[in-house]
Amino acid sequence: MNCVFLFLLIRLFVATEERALAARFDVKAYPAIFHLTQSREVRKYDGRRSLEDLRYFVDSGWREQAKLPLWSSPFGPIGRAKGGAIWLGTSAFRLHALLLEQGYSPAAALFICGGLGLVLIMLLVFLLATCGGESEHEHSG
Repeated sequence: MNCVFLFLLIRLFVATEERALAARFDVKAYPAIFHLTQSREVRKYDGRRSLEDLRYFVDSGWREQAKLPLWSSPFGPIGRAKGGAIWLGTSAFRLHALLLEQGYSPAAALFICGGLGLVLIMLLVFLLATCGGESEHEHSG
């Protein structure tokens, strides 16, 4: 006897609370419905919101939807960059609020957050320059 197991994970989130995730998935309207595979293929559901249509999409209709191309996929470089930028921004706001709660003045909290931001930017530039420098040496030799 052949058994088929269906594992369905439904992830609900509030886009105003999880802005980085909403940015990666390019959520512009609610509800936004996506089908993701383990191999990170993403398909966006654009059909009607009836129970029958949703059930069909979950069961097998997702196969009929075109996969999102890499450049517009949440797992592609643009999706990851958008999510990362939003995450960094919200993290900076949270750090600023935490510093204010700890008794730092608004100016000191801003200075600390700005300093950390500059360090992160310099580290990113250094890493990009280092990676680019190695590949140039490999090609010239």
